[in-house]
Amino acid sequence: MPLIINAAMKPIPTQYKPLHSVDIDNKTENHANVERSDVTAITAASIVIESVVAIELAKIILDTFDSSSFTRLKEQLYSYRKEIKEY
Repeated sequence: MPLIINAAMKPIPTQYKPLHSVDIDNKTENHANVERSDVTAITAASIVIESVVAIELAKIILDTFDSSSFTRLKEQLYSYRKEIKEY
């Protein structure tokens, strides 16, 4: 059964006024380039969202089933999946 999640993120603002910087090689003052940065944040955001969803699903599983031991938890999950298939 697929798990469908709708997520959104606030775009990272692009600074159109270049920040002061320093060229490390010749130690002269320089200005940083103006680049759109919101496109590159999507990959990082997807990893964060995936991790948060995994943690929340684990919490729900541990709250729903007896988690006194890992063996007992596996048995209950197996029984639950079998029950759902037969339903």
